[in-house]
Amino acid sequence: YTQFVFLLESVAQPFCTLFASLSQRPFIGTMSEFEHLSTPGDFLQFHYIQLYARKLQPLDEYKKMEKHMTDLTKYQEKTGQFFLGPESKQSLREHWGALTPDLPDPSFGKSGYKSAQQDVVEQLIVGAGWRIIGHHETKRVRAVLMSSNSPESAICVVTAPLETAGPSTESSAQDAENCWNFSHAAQKQFFESHNGRQGVGIMCFEIVDGSTVEAVYDNYARKHPNLLASGKPTVHIDDGADKFKTLEVYAFYKGGSKSEPDKGTVLQFVERQGPKCSHMVLPFFQTCAAEFDSISLPMFPDHWVSNVVDRKQYLSTLEDVLGFKPKVNFNAGVVAAGEAIIESTVTGNAPSAELRNTQDQLQNRQQIYLPINNSLSEFGHVHFFIEEVGQGVQHIANRCSDLVHFIQRANDIREITGRGFAFLRIPRSYYGYLKLTALQAATGKSETECQQLFDELIQRKVVDLHGVTELDVNQDAVLAACNATGFDFNIVLSVVEEARYDHMTQLLGDRLSVTELLKIVRNQILIDIQGADILYQIFTRCILQDNPRDEAPFFEFIQRLCDATPVGEEEKAQDASPRRKKLKPGCGGFGIRNFLTLFLSIEVEKSLRLKEAGVAEQDAAKQQAGDAMVRALTEQLNVSNPILTSISDAMTREDELRTQLLSAHPRDHDKINAEIAELIAVKERGNQALMEVSNKYKNKLQSIRAEYEASAANKGS
Repeated sequence: YTQFVFLLESVAQPFCTLFASLSQRPFIGTMSEFEHLSTPGDFLQFHYIQLYARKLQPLDEYKKMEKHMTDLTKYQEKTGQFFLGPESKQSLREHWGALTPDLPDPSFGKSGYKSAQQDVVEQLIVGAGWRIIGHHETKRVRAVLMSSNSPESAICVVTAPLETAGPSTESSAQDAENCWNFSHAAQKQFFESHNGRQGVGIMCFEIVDGSTVEAVYDNYARKHPNLLASGKPTVHIDDGADKFKTLEVYAFYKGGSKSEPDKGTVLQFVERQGPKCSHMVLPFFQTCAAEFDSISLPMFPDHWVSNVVDRKQYLSTLEDVLGFKPKVNFNAGVVAAGEAIIESTVTGNAPSAELRNTQDQLQNRQQIYLPINNSLSEFGHVHFFIEEVGQGVQHIANRCSDLVHFIQRANDIREITGRGFAFLRIPRSYYGYLKLTALQAATGKSETECQQLFDELIQRKVVDLHGVTELDVNQDAVLAACNATGFDFNIVLSVVEEARYDHMTQLLGDRLSVTELLKIVRNQILIDIQGADILYQIFTRCILQDNPRDEAPFFEFIQRLCDATPVGEEEKAQDASPRRKKLKPGCGGFGIRNFLTLFLSIEVEKSLRLKEAGVAEQDAAKQQAGDAMVRALTEQLNVSNPILTSISDAMTREDELRTQLLSAHPRDHDKINAEIAELIAVKERGNQALMEVSNKYKNKLQSIRAEYEASAANKGS
């Protein structure tokens, strides 16, 4: 278990203390060791999430869209191309128009796509290649069951109230009403608890062999009885060997309360037994035929993230009843984007399942990770999410086998159809930018000479003022700049081209080709590493969003590239065949560098919207304020990244040393512990540096905002 624990501690609570004590006492909560051994959390696996939407189309309309998408991708397959050029996109666009003459003409490209007021079911069909595999309708509720193309797929239930009473697909509507998922009362309670906003209402876990739904109920009844939402477990099917039971509990207490539940978000526990029930996601769903295309990829659940008022209270509750333990802590220094400051902890279980190969690692659902955020300031996404929406699920993360492929498909499909998903805009400097020092090192010229070249490159629009390079480098412009300043063209061109992704090569070395790196940059995919493990991440813009500025949940899509190379010669097995490294759940971590990038990007997205609104309204002050905010947040990212890298490297090395310590000879303990102590000091210095950066840019953003508000007030008067 300890090999799976990788913590980024706050300065006040050093990693070594936590690590040494995890096996002796709980991190938070009051559970005894005996109780922890008998808790059901280690016998859970992800089952599905349930979204509450304001409206759903009839099933036939969604099935039409599925057919259109399958026909479109079949046409694309005939071209023999996946990564599409402008001509191929135009051809597919015309084909889409022929397939869908009954649909409004879409506005193509990012500028025409609007995240607000999208139909989330259609987004999953078009943008992710998911299909509806089940449906259910009562007189008051309509529901669809969705998945990607795999038996172990991530699953999503989407329900909505019916505007007018219609016929029920159930012979026993009362039985369906007794099922929390289709209960009109539960749906109404969700919307009332979330200020009428759409969102994620249920996180459902399946209980696998080793525990029971009654064990979960008993723990809640003894320790948190007020969180029991449905009373005792509900038996939906009891037919000989076939049994289907559920238990619903409220996830959180209301902010500031130790006893009153927040009724907006439910944890559901499902126990299935017997041949009839083992393949049943939920009773009452009628099966739908589904044809998946060959271009989209299967998706599997990875982690579910919540924004809460009291993070420690929620952590304590999960440990009390499920035995979940914190895995990673992100303190306020790591997660501060301008004025927005949060803390976050990733908690989860410790299943006994062995991951034998990369396919197991991809598909296994038994490792549960639940990141939990709380805000420390009255600004930023987490604060406003809780203020506008209430406590609840911030985003859902699913993993796939090839994220570059998945995102390229999603971006191409959006440009062709005007539908699907759009993604958070990542500052290009995250991937790399041209630096004077790089020009000096490559050319041997002075700083003054390199600055003259840099100015020429700016003038000829090869790079911008910050050194961000155009992805399609204009070689003629580079040649002209070199001729004007007396530089060698080939050397400068090489430096300029590498500047498009030099941060990625610093991180990954030569693991990826130039072509692969450019695909990552074009599609704005985030990358992080932990040891030899690599993590790819991307975040959609908001889903279930009514208005462009509303806070709302979103999806994350990731790929984990786990190191499974053979161990060294000295560790070979007796038969001389090298053992392979044990695959770790959550390999690649949770993106210590990208955690900050995510929250900075959310704030950048808001600032870009402010700037774009200023342009549309011809409001110079609004445009300038938005632009200044974007620049400040981008600067914070650029300054923070090297610090985050040093912390991450120290964190990875410390984890390696602690693993070594478990099997090292006692005479080597002092040497290993001394190196661990130095690594802890490196992390503490990094945390302090990040806090200083955070304070600097918090003040900078406050100044920009105050200046803009004063300008707006003067204009209004």
